[in-house]
Amino acid sequence: PSPYQIDIAPLRKTGYVETFRGCPIHCAFCQWGEQKSDRVHSTEYLVRHLEGLRRSEALNVFFLDAAFNLSPRAFRALVAAEAQVGALKDTVVHGHLYPTYLKEEHLTFFEGLRQVQASVGIQSFDEDVLRRLGRPFDVERFKTVLQLMRGRLDVDIELIFGLPGDNPVSFRRTLEMALELGNSVKIFRCLVLPDALIERSAALSIDFDPRTFELRSAEGWSPADLEREWEAVYRLAERARDPILNDDWVGFVIDSPEARARGAPASRQPDVVMGPDEPALVVEEA
Repeated sequence: PSPYQIDIAPLRKTGYVETFRGCPIHCAFCQWGEQKSDRVHSTEYLVRHLEGLRRSEALNVFFLDAAFNLSPRAFRALVAAEAQVGALKDTVVHGHLYPTYLKEEHLTFFEGLRQVQASVGIQSFDEDVLRRLGRPFDVERFKTVLQLMRGRLDVDIELIFGLPGDNPVSFRRTLEMALELGNSVKIFRCLVLPDALIERSAALSIDFDPRTFELRSAEGWSPADLEREWEAVYRLAERARDPILNDDWVGFVIDSPEARARGAPASRQPDVVMGPDEPALVVEEA
């Protein structure tokens, strides 16, 4: 049983739900590795879990699944369980979506909840980089799907900084596109993990810290590139609205005219923009 089912989870904290384990997509940078997504919780199990979650008076709920929509069987079980319990309808739900597989049934379910913050792990908008790392991605398809999501979900775009095969110029283009398309963005420094990039470290010229697993250099990135560009990313986040600042990842709300047109609240903070001819990312007054 989960801690919620036997009432040992902490009260009035963030709650957690897992509907399935593993992932059907085997991206080289992800530690899910080759784990299949065939371990799926039943409707009955999720009913007991959601009932316990409600008893814990969770303030918000985070889904641990690789994505809401990467296991159709798990999603059907979740919908059926929530229809019986109603534990999620009055809370803020956080989780990941994989845009290629987004369907109307997912959006219909989310609209029955108070608020959904959907993280989309794009990692990069460079299709060649993603293809080499086992993550085929169609940018135009994503833009089409985003039209379905706008106004119905808060879209949080996640990027990986320093992916092998990427480079500073390509990453800046990725970040520019994220600033145009999302409501918020999170940028994570690349880690070289077991069952993931460690297995390809020689082929991708990867050097990493064996204690922290942090990338030190790789194909497309020199140590100087990583240091200079991360400093620029950190400075960008620092001056944006509602920044989250850490040594290994940063996040912020996108406060641009495009974001405001999509319904994001206005702010007196400067807009986040990138100068196309600048050597690093900059923030300029709107």
